[in-house]
Amino acid sequence: MLNNPHVLSRLSESRFLDYFEHIGRGIIIFDKHFKYIWSNRNFREMMGYPEHYYQDDMLIDQFVAYDCKRGLYGTARPEIVAAELKAELGASDTSSIEIEIPNGPIVQLDRRMAADGSYVYECTNVTHLRSETERSAQDTAIIQQLSDGVVVANLDYRLIYFNSAYLKLFSFALKDPNAMFLPPHGMAATMEFQAFTKAMDSAIADHGRYECELRIKGQDDEEKIIHSTCLPRRDIAGHHIGYIGIFRDITKSAHDRARLERQNRVISQLNDSVVIADHNGKITDCNPATIDIFGYELDELKGKRLLETVQMYKNTGSMKLFVMNALKTGGSWNGELNLRHKDGHLVVMDCNVQPFSMSMAIVSE
Repeated sequence: MLNNPHVLSRLSESRFLDYFEHIGRGIIIFDKHFKYIWSNRNFREMMGYPEHYYQDDMLIDQFVAYDCKRGLYGTARPEIVAAELKAELGASDTSSIEIEIPNGPIVQLDRRMAADGSYVYECTNVTHLRSETERSAQDTAIIQQLSDGVVVANLDYRLIYFNSAYLKLFSFALKDPNAMFLPPHGMAATMEFQAFTKAMDSAIADHGRYECELRIKGQDDEEKIIHSTCLPRRDIAGHHIGYIGIFRDITKSAHDRARLERQNRVISQLNDSVVIADHNGKITDCNPATIDIFGYELDELKGKRLLETVQMYKNTGSMKLFVMNALKTGGSWNGELNLRHKDGHLVVMDCNVQPFSMSMAIVSE
């Protein structure tokens, strides 16, 4: 419509002026001699030129000079910028640039030449689009650097994006086209894909997320244990449009956890007392035998110093110093302790103090 000479020749008619005042874009028109003809309200509000600039016969040079003054063209001189602009407009019927108004919006300027030689500028506020693009680029850059594998999938569970960590984690499976779906599709895993998607959709509906552990075979035929977290992916309106998956290799920690669980089962079945204490001698845990031997419940011992709750018998207080020194220094100690049962009777114990991870273990027999 803006290239229609009949429109330009009838701009003075109120129905056309009213139409252009209500469209979403900003519009300004210069004649073929680069003199101001007309602009709509959106242009004036968007571009921020002084109101007195919008007068008949105001040259485009004045608008350029104002833009130079507010830094849109760096240190370039206004007359040079104006000359280059006129040459560019004369050489092409259309052009497009993007500018950022100081303390204002990012504006896309589309310039067109009308049939009668006039120049029409259409201005679109693209601040939101550029901000979204920049945020998306920043998010992508961050996701690419994560150590966890991250994927984006559509509603059919097909992958549309994955980061380098995911590629490293599942590279052996991605050679198969079927593996371009969310794991465990196409993988020798402990969970079938249909069961996985059913459980995932149910958990997301009830709890907003789904977590599970996948056990798969790697290239070297060794088992990998992958912790999977799946979340719904939504658009701006909140509609469910796909899934986001986060995958972490927990093989080592899972094996360590299993080993500790086995150790705990063994320790819990011992007839000897096993007490875990920190460097200050405060009890953090103990096995059932400790409760049987000394008569104290775990709640009575936990958080307290062993050799203050379980009293030393008669004049064996010097042994307490050896035990506490071993705890504080991370050393080892072995010796006999005469301790009191909760009801007061004597309990003679062979005590071994040994380092245990970040704390110390007192093993009494």
